[in-house]
Amino acid sequence: MKRMFSNCTMVLALGLAAMQTMASAQEKRDDAETPGIEGVWISNVTPINCQTGAPLAPAANVRLLYLFNHDGSVTEEPGFLPPTSGLRLSSGLGTWRHAQAQTYDAKLRLWVYNPDNSIALMAVFTKTIELSGDVFTGKGFRQDFNVNGTLVSQSCIAEIATRAQ
Repeated sequence: MKRMFSNCTMVLALGLAAMQTMASAQEKRDDAETPGIEGVWISNVTPINCQTGAPLAPAANVRLLYLFNHDGSVTEEPGFLPPTSGLRLSSGLGTWRHAQAQTYDAKLRLWVYNPDNSIALMAVFTKTIELSGDVFTGKGFRQDFNVNGTLVSQSCIAEIATRAQ
């Protein structure tokens, strides 16, 4: 009886180990076939006219570096702002989620600093991302809040990003 229990326990343990190995291999194969949005991306963001979608000022483009993490968090690091702005951006922090098919939603927050390093605004970006292989396009809007949390402006944005290799 004791030996039979021991054999059953061993068979159960081996079965569980095999199931975990198969599940792990399946996850890796799926990730290799369709990596989704997870990973590092290099993006160009352009302010656009909210009604027409036309770029407002080509010189106002901002380069960004994104890291979309498996847990649904996203960080962004600004590359540069137009030199005439006099403003500086912090890194952005936010979340993303898979909406459907190749569509994702993301929301990020970052500080906008004055030239004297005081906080000018908190910018909140809300966007929808369409993924196509190693390129994504995003559209959304930016809301600027003053230090008291009052909405002071809203604008629209478009972006195109490529997966960093």
